[in-house]
Amino acid sequence: VAFASTRRFLNSVWVEILAVLCAYGAVAALAAMLAVKDLPKWYICPGSRSPVYTAAGQWHVFVSLPLLVLLVLGWMWRHFLWWRLLSRISKLNLRLIPAHPDHAGGLRFLSGALRGYWPLSFAFASIFAGRIANQLQAGRSLYDSRFLIAALLAFVLTLFLMPFTAFVPNLFKLKERGAHDYGRLGRALGEEFELKWLRERESVTGAALESQDFSATTDLYSIVSNVYRIVYLPVTFGAVRELIVVTLVPFLPVALWAVPFEVLIASIGKLFL
Repeated sequence: VAFASTRRFLNSVWVEILAVLCAYGAVAALAAMLAVKDLPKWYICPGSRSPVYTAAGQWHVFVSLPLLVLLVLGWMWRHFLWWRLLSRISKLNLRLIPAHPDHAGGLRFLSGALRGYWPLSFAFASIFAGRIANQLQAGRSLYDSRFLIAALLAFVLTLFLMPFTAFVPNLFKLKERGAHDYGRLGRALGEEFELKWLRERESVTGAALESQDFSATTDLYSIVSNVYRIVYLPVTFGAVRELIVVTLVPFLPVALWAVPFEVLIASIGKLFL
């Protein structure tokens, strides 16, 4: 049911029509709010007091900008549907394994979905990188934009990791249940191990090397340790790191542009000296 309803909303024609109307409505509202002096020079015909757009300005207002807003709205709608799908799945009777080696009850495979956000993260960062490049051209330094870049990273991570929080209650309960069940099992085995090898024996012979008790106890305790290492967010650090790298890639040309060419060549030359 969850998959069927998600697919129905994803392919809805009415949603697409509403997105187009919202895109052009947002552009119209933005154009009405901005004064002529706030617009770029290539936007307006020279000497016009009212907004008489140039050919480039008309293309940007009626095609490029609405298309950008439409794409962002489409991605946000898909993001909402993904969040909704995970929320509905989390309410099912999931058979999660407390001792699963992924430390998330078997849900860590969901972190692969973060790669689907790479294009959107790159697009967001490209918009910000272009704005920072314009500021550098106006005489500002890259250091002045450090908080803007940090805010973008925080926004991207918060936005794209938020759907996975639907499983936080599941994993919290799973860890509680696993700690109780596996902890009791580990305690019982530990008591038997101590009783056999520490309390009832005055000395240990070479036969202990052939006993399976030690390996069995070690194996069980390694399984129990998986329970106590359960994380509440079913994503891997590697997936988050990849998302951060993709978000920062558009800022690399801006950073190279901000560094003087002579300084860059001198720094590269020092590497070979």
